[in-house]
Amino acid sequence: MSQLSYDTLMKALTLADNLIATKVPKHKAIDEAAKQFNLGPKDHDWLISQLTSGEKTINLSTSFGEITVRLAGGGGTITSTLKTPPSMEEEDVAFKAAVDTVESFILSLAIEGYDLTDPRFVKALEEVLTKIDNNT
Repeated sequence: MSQLSYDTLMKALTLADNLIATKVPKHKAIDEAAKQFNLGPKDHDWLISQLTSGEKTINLSTSFGEITVRLAGGGGTITSTLKTPPSMEEEDVAFKAAVDTVESFILSLAIEGYDLTDPRFVKALEEVLTKIDNNT
């Protein structure tokens, strides 16, 4: 895949994905991520393949915010507005850390093929976020 670290490539992929989510054209988002992370031609091609092969977007809505999972090429990214719960006026570090863990779990489930749109999953997600909110 690359001579760059996997972490750097994932950051580039997340940046491109976030830009695409804000309506930046895909080719411009890829070019911007490649430029920002100093990607060489092989890494640039990998980024393109991750964002164009077998694409699937899953949108979830919770009382704590919106979640968008983008799957492509056997991997994916997740973005959300879950960082500050409605019950808090300012950001809570413990809540944010717990949400980061939940987001990682959601992304892993999506990559493994679980149906995140199943109402039972959405209900369970709401319950988890409520418990995190009540305990942080």
